[in-house]
Amino acid sequence: MVPGLSRPELRRFSSRGELRAPPLERVPGNVARAARSARLTYPIGLDNVYEAWNTFGNRYWPTMYLLDAEGRIRYTQIGEGQYRRTEAAIRRLLPGGSQSADS
Repeated sequence: MVPGLSRPELRRFSSRGELRAPPLERVPGNVARAARSARLTYPIGLDNVYEAWNTFGNRYWPTMYLLDAEGRIRYTQIGEGQYRRTEAAIRRLLPGGSQSADS
């Protein structure tokens, strides 16, 4: 799930086929259209009823969680900014990256 990931600095991964996300949207048809248009093949989760929001105990918007392959939270970013730090955490969590991400 990649909720709300629409920052241009993170979209640049798309040229290498590693990560790309459409803008945050609540209407499933709009998300599906954007995903097809961007040729996205991974699942995209919508949280219109705040199930994931509540499960994570989220209290702030925006908050970004990066999960590892086992579903463990490996990085959290609350608020805007820290784009280089977030990009470094993404790189570490991609196959071939280092084994840990800074929290």
